[in-house]
Amino acid sequence: MSTKIFDAWRINSTDIGELVKLGNEIREVQKKSFVDAVYNSLDFCQLAIIFAKKSVEDVEELRPAFASIAANVVHKCVLMYGWTPSFTMTDAARSYAEQLLQEEAQKRKISLTTEHKKTLLDVANEVYEIVSRDWQASLTFLKGDNESIYMKGFNLTRETACFIGSRYQSFEYTDQTEMSASDFDEYTQWYISNAKTEEERYERLIEAQRERGELWERAFAGHSVWRDAGLSFSLVPERLQEQFIAIHFICKKVFGVGVES
Repeated sequence: MSTKIFDAWRINSTDIGELVKLGNEIREVQKKSFVDAVYNSLDFCQLAIIFAKKSVEDVEELRPAFASIAANVVHKCVLMYGWTPSFTMTDAARSYAEQLLQEEAQKRKISLTTEHKKTLLDVANEVYEIVSRDWQASLTFLKGDNESIYMKGFNLTRETACFIGSRYQSFEYTDQTEMSASDFDEYTQWYISNAKTEEERYERLIEAQRERGELWERAFAGHSVWRDAGLSFSLVPERLQEQFIAIHFICKKVFGVGVES
């Protein structure tokens, strides 16, 4: 079976206090970059955003209300049903979303047209699905070599990965393709670049790649899934208020509230 490990780093410490501190720092970076990351993911599915903005382009005052309604629907569905493994709204959750949509509109004394209802449900469904996928962000710590820890990130934003990469040695691995010398530490890069022939350079690179794979295999210690091989650290905001604020910001961006359309 082929192996590909990305968003992974080697940390020269096994101190639990340091790892917890690092996890909290990474969580803050993830939280600050999460809204834009989700919105950019939504951009790959432009349909909901286009409809969302068109539905209120002639009724400017509805933009904030629609954003708030959509955010409340998504968040209450999360509290009721949680995130689903398939990252899609179940039929029960969608039915609940329709009920919430009507209640939220009535609270604001807004009469929704059929088009408005469809738009809001489409946006709520789209945001729910992408947030539920990207909000599973976490770190897993595995025992590494020479008193080190191997850290694997899941569903990290680009900013979060860059933050970690600026501080720690990349420790990614694949056996699907030939890795690059730049995937290794400075000494290994020097060792590879100082080969006398191209054939020797290739052999040294393959040797380094094989050794990296063996280190990961030892770190897994016979396990086949990450949760069994190491300790996990969630990057999801713990407080419900923080979760709602993030979802609300995403919906505001979708409906063009406080941002350039």
